[in-house]
Amino acid sequence: MFINTPVHFPEGSVLKVSFCLARSNRRIETRCEVRYCMPGLGVGVEFIGIDPSDQNAISREIQSLHRKRRRSRKASRKR
Repeated sequence: MFINTPVHFPEGSVLKVSFCLARSNRRIETRCEVRYCMPGLGVGVEFIGIDPSDQNAISREIQSLHRKRRRSRKASRKR
């Protein structure tokens, strides 16, 4: 996951993050490790110790958004 932030976090830093999924409004709280930093833009992180039910909720959210985008593209082509 990429987190937009002007704050610089060194690679390997462990952060506690919380966020809500847009479609389900489910709140996720977990830890993550910084994998790379783009100074002034943000950090790429990997979840660590994430609850399996939270991981499944994130996967469902991504799949739902992917299906919606695919349907939208198909509808655009038919016009």
